[in-house]
Amino acid sequence: MLPDVPEFPNIRPKTTTICVIWALGDAASEDLLRVVEKILDKPAIERSNRLFWKKDRVRFLCSHLLRRALLSRLTGVPMDEILFTTNRYGKPYLTLGGHEHSAGTWNFNVSSSADWVAFLATNNGQCGIDIERLPDTDPMPDLKEMSKANVFSGREKEYLMSGPGSFRLRFYQIWTLKEAYLKYTGRGLAGIEQIDMVDLFNLQQPMNEGQWASEKGDATAFHRFEEDYALSVVLKRDQAMPEVHVLHDEQVFELVKGTFPRKRKSDRYA
Repeated sequence: MLPDVPEFPNIRPKTTTICVIWALGDAASEDLLRVVEKILDKPAIERSNRLFWKKDRVRFLCSHLLRRALLSRLTGVPMDEILFTTNRYGKPYLTLGGHEHSAGTWNFNVSSSADWVAFLATNNGQCGIDIERLPDTDPMPDLKEMSKANVFSGREKEYLMSGPGSFRLRFYQIWTLKEAYLKYTGRGLAGIEQIDMVDLFNLQQPMNEGQWASEKGDATAFHRFEEDYALSVVLKRDQAMPEVHVLHDEQVFELVKGTFPRKRKSDRYA
């Protein structure tokens, strides 16, 4: 039996950070998508419709559903009343209209890869997250060839070839850390080749049971290397890595039930 949906924290004066991963299953492609299209704004629906592959459209819509459902749970604002704005680099931010007095200030970030969607939120500074599915079937990507790309600095390339652990571990560590850090700064992937993870964080520090942490400047970075995915999180300095909640389709159904506006008795999620 799947565990219950975690009791995510409501707004409290103390600092709170949450990290949720949705392991997408078959249900994500049918029932939930009908609900998602009811609550997403028109630009998001139009963007999803431009995606050629159905699996990409499903992942896009599910990432937006998880974002709205969890922000609704955190802020107490109905899913269809949550609004977003973006900075000049395209990073989304939460705007709550007349709800600010009760909702507090939450920064968030979302990442997806294959059948994984990851969400991170904190009310203490900026945040960034990146998740990458680890391939387990042939053909395996040529990681060493990919490591020659211009997105890596000279020192990062040296670390990739000679750092601690396996090459596969080092590659996904740097790859996810770079994306998470750039999203933390709010600049997206602009200037990715100019960011040096070797300079920013202590990558030589060994992992402990698949987990790693380092801090420098104003940021703290965390990395997890699991059997199915690699995950990196960047938060404001001195924050601890939040517990990672892994949800399955049925649990997301329950989460949506508690946040979807009650407008029609005929709606199975109302």
